[in-house]
Amino acid sequence: MWQVFNANQYYKSRLAISAALLISACAVTPTFSTASHYQCEQGTELRVVFKETREAKIINGGRNAKHRIEKKVTHAFVTLMDGTEVELSAQKVASGYMFSNGQYTLKGKGNSASWAAGKMVEEQCSLKQ
Repeated sequence: MWQVFNANQYYKSRLAISAALLISACAVTPTFSTASHYQCEQGTELRVVFKETREAKIINGGRNAKHRIEKKVTHAFVTLMDGTEVELSAQKVASGYMFSNGQYTLKGKGNSASWAAGKMVEEQCSLKQ
C-alpha cells in the first residue's frame, strides 16, 4: 500500500535524466535562413541561402550550470540565374563573411558583397530589398 521512499533510487534516476538532457543540450542543430537575393554590377543575380548551426554550450557546470547558444554560419548555397546550384563553405575572415569552394567565392559585409567565378574579375553586388 505505502511505498518506502528510496533516496538512492531517486537520485540515480535524477542523475540519468540530467545526463540525458546534458547530452541533448550539446547537440548541433542545423537551420537555414530565408533566401537573400543579390544584384551584381555586371548583371549577375544570385539567390543565397545560408546554413547555420546552433550549438548549446555549457559555460559553468554543476548545480547552477549556465548555457549559451552559439550560432555559426557554415555554408552558403548559391543559385545562379541559369539554375546552377553551388555549395560554398565558410572561410575564416577578420570581418564580414566569405564562402568559397575554390572555384566560386562570395564575400562581403552588411548589404554589400562581391562574387567571383573562376578566374573572372570580382563583381560588386548589393542585397536586393
